[in-house]
Amino acid sequence: MITIQFQAHVVRKHTKNFKCRKCHRFFRHEASVGTHTCLVFSKPRPCPTCGKMFNSQKDIDRHSRSHSSERRYKCSLCPVTYKSHAPLRVHMDRHNKNRRYKCEYCPSKFYTNNVLIKHRRIHTGEKPFVCEVCEKGFTGLHNMRVHMKVHGEFLVKRKGEVAAEHTSFY
Repeated sequence: MITIQFQAHVVRKHTKNFKCRKCHRFFRHEASVGTHTCLVFSKPRPCPTCGKMFNSQKDIDRHSRSHSSERRYKCSLCPVTYKSHAPLRVHMDRHNKNRRYKCEYCPSKFYTNNVLIKHRRIHTGEKPFVCEVCEKGFTGLHNMRVHMKVHGEFLVKRKGEVAAEHTSFY
């Protein structure tokens, strides 16, 4: 059985080939490049539901599932379901105790890359979240939000909103 990857390899490496400038797909004939329907847009296009921008139809199609209530990815070990494959893979890793992401500074391992990135800040000293009032830095947004209560509850900005003015309680 010949796989699609093998066929693509043969076209790329063993035949005179022609490449689409937009999507970098290879073709055996120059005419095929001009007639194929390229999935990559010349300009980013928005999701029709939320307006988030994407560079290809494939990316818009994948993203569109997040707006659907359909949960077609099911765990084989428990009744949990997901809208996409990525969270199911993390879930399965938790079942199997498979921590894929290893810290390069210490022996710690994590189930997701996001948690590794946050953990790595402990070693690098990076503090990307900075209090606008006292300029104290924090490794995570949650830590900064907890700290902001020192200054008043309404000082934390949420996406798309302006921080409320600091009001005196005296």
